Amino acid sequence: MLQFNHQKSIKMKKVILMTAIAVCSTGFFAMAQEAKPAPQKREIKQADPAKIAEMRVKRLQNDVGSNLSDEQQKQAYEIFLKTEVKRPEYRAEAREKMDQVRADEDTQITKILTPEQAQKYAEVKKERETRQQEAMQQRMERRSQLKQAPAGK
Repeated sequence: MLQFNHQKSIKMKKVILMTAIAVCSTGFFAMAQEAKPAPQKREIKQADPAKIAEMRVKRLQNDVGSNLSDEQQKQAYEIFLKTEVKRPEYRAEAREKMDQVRADEDTQITKILTPEQAQKYAEVKKERETRQQEAMQQRMERRSQLKQAPAGK
């Protein structure tokens, strides 16, 4: 009887010890994840094309490993500035082209499906678009909140 109680006591101690370890490790990992600051992304989209061109000239100078002459810097700046000014237009054109490619793809896929499959495909696509729009809205709200947050946080 004494040996049985002793074995029971040892098992109970093991269970308590394992539970304590599990609880402590869970808390530790949760704190470790909370302690990591969220990576901050640069918002180049809203940056001034002239500032971006200046940054790109500096990067070019670092990349080539030697000092660019004043004339080379001026020429590089003009090239980068032209590109940065046109970048929104390029993005819009690329977006339009991708939208057309997706529409063509969708038409072709729908043609190979049965009416039931086509209906299901349309429903799933609509749900996916809704989720994507909601996710985009959430990202925009978070960005807005981050911009409004005091710099000390």
